[in-house]
Amino acid sequence: MKGELPVFKRCCFCLPLRRGLVGWGYLRLALDVLAIIRFVFICIEIYSIYIGPVIFEKIMCTATTIYYCIDALFAVFLIVGGHKKSYKLLRISYIYCIVWLALILIIGGLIAYSSINWIQREEHINLYKVKYIALDSAITFSIIFVQVYLILLTRSEAIKLRKENLGVQFVNNAADAESICVQVCTNMTNN
Repeated sequence: MKGELPVFKRCCFCLPLRRGLVGWGYLRLALDVLAIIRFVFICIEIYSIYIGPVIFEKIMCTATTIYYCIDALFAVFLIVGGHKKSYKLLRISYIYCIVWLALILIIGGLIAYSSINWIQREEHINLYKVKYIALDSAITFSIIFVQVYLILLTRSEAIKLRKENLGVQFVNNAADAESICVQVCTNMTNN
């Protein structure tokens, strides 16, 4: 069964689509900056406290920080594309958002796995670790939500801009038929 994705005319049922898209781009940028700050602190903690067999956590922490930096860069790219009303920039951003959504899901799973391993190594669970996991889960789920909604908004705006770039073209079939008749009649009289 084939389903169709919705095409939004407005963002959040009240804002114009393009302005809402740009607003969501700014929100996504803010969430990415918060995630970058959080993971920089986690990386500092992992690199300074744990020495030895926590290579997986060190690699994951560094990779996740780099990922959020790249995502913040492309959030700026989306904002610029929204401001300039560029179909090409929004189309590139749309494809980028889909690819990064898949990566967010993979990285989110790896972060959860790493957090569970970190807690299992400890002999008792303290409140700090529970807050750490809750904060990371909230950031990850909010970024996934924003990413999915952003994909749908970007797609809707790209469709709208593509239609505007093509322009509305009316075809006057009656005039075409008349010109064809005139050509046929002149050819018949000439022969």
